[in-house]
Amino acid sequence: IREMDDIVTDAAVIFGTSILFFIFGWFFFCQMLYKDYEIKRTEVQFLFSATLALSCTMLQLIIFEILDIMSFNNRWITWKIVLFSLQMNLLFVLPFSLIYFLLFDSGYSQRQSQLAASIGLAFYLYIFYT
Repeated sequence: IREMDDIVTDAAVIFGTSILFFIFGWFFFCQMLYKDYEIKRTEVQFLFSATLALSCTMLQLIIFEILDIMSFNNRWITWKIVLFSLQMNLLFVLPFSLIYFLLFDSGYSQRQSQLAASIGLAFYLYIFYT
């Protein structure tokens, strides 16, 4: 029962701080970084906030490792989840979104933008992995 309490407490700490990091990223993007930004794309704000939250969570896990906060197993599982999420975000979601929004905002249709972004992502991944 003690171990289950540790899991719930550790998960609540990580989940709660991740939400706070996301909210901080959202407000930082809106209020400070792009206060006079003409294009108010919610998707871009979400991607920025999610990437910042994942990065801050990784930093938090490094600090928790140094200070020996949380159990080792919970830190390890959280580390793998956050690292996988950050890798998927950086390798797939952000490049696809960048190409898609660039083309869509240039006047291409949604279908054309999606197709070109998929081809661009495939090319990007080929270059990345070779």
